[in-house]
Amino acid sequence: MHNSGLKAKTVGLVAYMQPVYGVVILHSVPDMPTFVGGAIIVAAAVYEYVREHNKAAAILTE
Repeated sequence: MHNSGLKAKTVGLVAYMQPVYGVVILHSVPDMPTFVGGAIIVAAAVYEYVREHNKAAAILTE
C-alpha cells in the first residue's frame, strides 16, 4: 500500500472545498440554499480543525 503522506482529514477538506473552486474557476454563483449548506460544511470543518488543534496542543503541554 502506498502512503502519500496525506491524511484522510486533509483530503476531506479539499473535497469539501470543491464548490468553492467552482465559484472561483467557473464563475458560477450558487443559489442561497446551496450557499448556506456550504457555509455549514465549511464551519463544521473549521470547528473540527480547531478542536483537533487544541487537543494536540493540550497533549503537548501535559
